[in-house]
Amino acid sequence: MDVFMIKALNTKTNIEFTLDGPNIGRIFHMTVGNNILFAGAEVGVITAWRVNSKAKSPFELVYSLIGHTKSVVCLTVGRNMLYSGSIDQSIKAWDMDTLQCTMKLNEHTGVVTFLLCWKHYLFSSSSDDTIKI
Repeated sequence: MDVFMIKALNTKTNIEFTLDGPNIGRIFHMTVGNNILFAGAEVGVITAWRVNSKAKSPFELVYSLIGHTKSVVCLTVGRNMLYSGSIDQSIKAWDMDTLQCTMKLNEHTGVVTFLLCWKHYLFSSSSDDTIKI
C-alpha cells in the first residue's frame, strides 16, 4: 500500500504541515468537531487529530476510531456526536467526548454514501437508492 499523507496549509502564513499518524490508506472524507479533525480512511479507520493553533505543530494525533470493516467514506458531526458511513453498509455513532462508538445502524443494503445532521435528524443516503431519516 502506498503511503498517503494529510497536509494542512495555514492560509495566513503559507506554512504547510504534514499530520503525523499511521498509514491508513486513502482518505475519503474529513470533518471537524470540538476542535478535532476526523479523517475517514480506506482501511475502515477514522483518525482524529486535536487542533491547537498555538503549538509548533498544530495537529496532535489523539485517537484512531476502529469499528468499520471496510472503507469509511462519509462523516458528519451533530449534537456532540460523530457519525460515520462505510462501504460495509453501516453507520456508526461516536461520542465526541469519549471517542467511543455508542451505536451501530444497519439500515442500508448498499454503501452509505452521504450523511447529514440537521437539528435532531440524521439523514443518510446509500447506493441502495434510498435516503433514510
